[in-house]
Amino acid sequence: MTTPPSTVRTTRLLVLLNALLWFLFGIITAAGVHPSFREAGLLRWAMAGSAFLAAIVLAALADMLKRRPRIGCILTVALLAVMILASLLDDFGLADLLFVL
Repeated sequence: MTTPPSTVRTTRLLVLLNALLWFLFGIITAAGVHPSFREAGLLRWAMAGSAFLAAIVLAALADMLKRRPRIGCILTVALLAVMILASLLDDFGLADLLFVL
């Protein structure tokens, strides 16, 4: 078995970092600390659940990059493209620009 190139390892690290950020956002939202989602309601729990789901999917994709680079790369690029597209279709601001970059 050959070792994956350094670009795959770097991509895995960045995808895992992205998963960690989504997980932390989910915790902050679920705890009611986020200023936009302080009130306990369906929107707050939907946002927290979506963030946890995004973290799980990103972590699974990072694991796929380790095991099967070809399909893992295709799925990872597809998911990140969808996330960037969703960011562009939202109100575009500085945080969105930093996410896209």
